[in-house]
Amino acid sequence: MFWYSTAGLLALATFFILLPMRRLYKPEHVVVNKRKDANIDLYREQLRELREEWEAGDIDQRQFDSLQAELHRKLLADVAEQVCPDSLEEKAKPSEDMAGISNAEEDEGKEHPGSRATTNKIVPFVLALVIPVLAYGLYSQWGYYDEVKLSGLFRQAIHNVNDPKVSTTLVKSLKEAVSEDEDNQWAWYFLGKNYFTLGLYEQSKEAFQHSIRYMEGESDQVMVMGQFVLASFMHSGRTVTEETRAMIDRALAINPSDQTVLRVLASDARKREDFPNAITYWRKLIRANPASSAARVYQSNITAAERILSNQNAGAEATKVREGTIETEGAAAVRDRIDVNVSLAQGITLPAEFRVFVAARNAARKGLPPLAAVDLKVAQLPAKITLDKSSAVGPFDLSSADTVYVSALVSFSGVATPKQGDYRVISETFALNGTGNAINLVISERVP
Repeated sequence: MFWYSTAGLLALATFFILLPMRRLYKPEHVVVNKRKDANIDLYREQLRELREEWEAGDIDQRQFDSLQAELHRKLLADVAEQVCPDSLEEKAKPSEDMAGISNAEEDEGKEHPGSRATTNKIVPFVLALVIPVLAYGLYSQWGYYDEVKLSGLFRQAIHNVNDPKVSTTLVKSLKEAVSEDEDNQWAWYFLGKNYFTLGLYEQSKEAFQHSIRYMEGESDQVMVMGQFVLASFMHSGRTVTEETRAMIDRALAINPSDQTVLRVLASDARKREDFPNAITYWRKLIRANPASSAARVYQSNITAAERILSNQNAGAEATKVREGTIETEGAAAVRDRIDVNVSLAQGITLPAEFRVFVAARNAARKGLPPLAAVDLKVAQLPAKITLDKSSAVGPFDLSSADTVYVSALVSFSGVATPKQGDYRVISETFALNGTGNAINLVISERVP
């Protein structure tokens, strides 16, 4: 398709070059007649203007006759030169005896009019033939045909709906692409996707690792991290290994709401019958896209999990009653909960669709994913939210920390990692206690 398009454009450009040349190839008598008619029309117009001046009294009869005679002479000279220019040249030439030698000497340094006309006709044809060859030659050296070719492969990969036959072809082409350009992050990414379609999870992991290494934007990195987590999860028999956990922590530190990572965590929790955490992850997935068909599936999973937990709790309560060991858990519930009022400072106006990340982190352990996080939009501010166990985004929740701090970030890039120019506010460090925790966050400062 690329070559057809360029060939069509070159043909169109050639047409615009050759079209004006038609006048160079018109018969000589046609050109002469047109010039003759133009001179006669000009003569008539000038004679009419001269007659008007005479009738108006601007010139006398003697001036009129003199000017009219001049117009006649000029017309005859022009017409005679066009019809037979050689005859006029003969009148102006000196005799051959007197000027033969001097004319010969002068002709040596002059270009013959006929050769000039021939050159004028040939040059456009030569250019019309040379330019396409030159253009294709230069493009093959310095152009971006490889990128154009890859874009076609990428489009195929995007529209490939889990078709193993198409994936097999794409894997072959994409392997050639990464062998020629090892740091092409998107070629590695689509190679990993097609390996995954073919069920080659180990190869898929390796391709995604290369893609993460070369990927530049954080949002793109998180997307590829999620795909790596999924491939690793499938490769290990639907188990979260240490390697997978490390990548999960990296991804959630940037975007606590990454859908692929949350689906893996929910699946792993359900497999381990850790239904409270599974419910937490499913709720996060529902909040991300509540109107989707997947959300209905997640809600069904939550209902089933809550039924199981209800039956388990009923059995546990009966056991406690028999043993006389029922304990009050209200204080712990209050301790592991933070109520946050989030608002924008007066005078700050931001696009309604910008994302706002509110997160609580362990003050004693830097660099870990948030203990709890909520993702909302600027349009929802001011808002009162609750951070608790249901807001956990990693293996640890609020119950694992003694002191925490809470931050609110308005992200211009859409990821939870602060960047220069974003708006952010961070609370003071405070201890979680059994009397309830409530703080106010007013977003007013920009990230330097």
